[in-house]
Amino acid sequence: MKKYCNALASFLCLFLLAVMIGVSTGCDAASNSNQDTSERTESADQQTGAANISHRTKDGLKVLRLPIASDGPGSLDPADGSTLYDNRCVSQLYETLVQYKYLKRPLELEPLLLESMPEPSENGLLYKFKLKKGIRFHDDPCFEGGKGREMVTDDVFYSWKRLADSNVSSKNWWLLEKTIVGLDEAYEKAAKDKKFDYSADIEGMRKINDYEFEIKVKQASPRFMWTLAMFQMSIVPREAVEKYGSKFAAHPVGSGPFTMKESDWARKKNLVINRNPNYHEELYPDDFEPEDEAAGFTKDVGKRLPLVDQIETIFYSEEQSMWLEFRNKKLGFTTVPSSKFIEAFNVRTKKLKPVFAKEGLVYQPVPLLDFIFIGFNMDDDVVGGYTEDKRNLRRAMALAIDWDERNYKFYNDTGKIYDGPIPPGLAGYPEDGVAPEAYRGPDLDLAKVL
Repeated sequence: MKKYCNALASFLCLFLLAVMIGVSTGCDAASNSNQDTSERTESADQQTGAANISHRTKDGLKVLRLPIASDGPGSLDPADGSTLYDNRCVSQLYETLVQYKYLKRPLELEPLLLESMPEPSENGLLYKFKLKKGIRFHDDPCFEGGKGREMVTDDVFYSWKRLADSNVSSKNWWLLEKTIVGLDEAYEKAAKDKKFDYSADIEGMRKINDYEFEIKVKQASPRFMWTLAMFQMSIVPREAVEKYGSKFAAHPVGSGPFTMKESDWARKKNLVINRNPNYHEELYPDDFEPEDEAAGFTKDVGKRLPLVDQIETIFYSEEQSMWLEFRNKKLGFTTVPSSKFIEAFNVRTKKLKPVFAKEGLVYQPVPLLDFIFIGFNMDDDVVGGYTEDKRNLRRAMALAIDWDERNYKFYNDTGKIYDGPIPPGLAGYPEDGVAPEAYRGPDLDLAKVL
């Protein structure tokens, strides 16, 4: 088995571009055939430069068109999803017990389907949860009378057990593996029997009533609560899974702010979702950072979610195509492909070039919880091993690398260079990005000494 030693990481920013009102370019062009019969209402806060990239149809619906630089999701079943693109689509249709505070940095969790954040017991092994009452699944024929029923404790247990069912998917079992008391044994039994017994009790999952339950974990760890915010932990109704079988991956029935019909997903083309008329009360957050107000992110504070009636997500397997659509005024929003960064931005200042600003474009850099690193194969005869001379060789190699130059040449200087594998904004990130013992290059003199 090969082992790798992390040397240094680079935290990247994604740059977003959007059209702003008041400039003739980009405000009147139709973006697709749907807009031939609609009225554009792109707007912006002229003081902050925050763009509103939605439009209204003649029926008065507020529609948001969002491009994704990929073929789109592979599945809309939370238990089977694994990619960023699965996440972006599934999270609009399903919900998890907890979520990230949208505008808080460093990242914090808050309840979504829960009345309050669960507190662990003194030894950190027991969590007590209480669901909000009145959370209803989407209306769907899988329910009696076609009306979505209320979410209860059994739905939570069923949804989490699905991650341990290899007949559903094996790719997400790692999220709960060695976590909840008794669940690993159920996983192993199911693997042996070729069938998961959903009716069997799990020692670490105790139902108190329809809204309250306890979870007992194998060891105290803050990771458990963060795991619950991942989209794969979303809550699904058993009726829908059993009624639609393999088609459930394209027939979502959740409790999220939007709903979708199977016919609304044209694979590798687009996906259309519509406002859930029965969505529970959820408000735009009022807990934000000082810079968010200047960026225009606070103008919707206190408004009930969702803010739009429909979202059309358009898939682009080639970023170049997405960029051309944006430049041809057919999109009001785009991410900026790395190959086009120097076309739109001054690499040194990270400011939009004047020609783009004059078109009425605004931009927003978004930090990614992503990192790039160079590692060493610890089994290699030359650079591997744990003796002091081998350590010094690896240190010297790290010191010979000019990370700032790499960042500039390969990533348009959009990365943040720091020591270690933990990105900024997460617990464990070293102060000012510098670890107590670091061998960050370039320092050729020290490299030669080592």
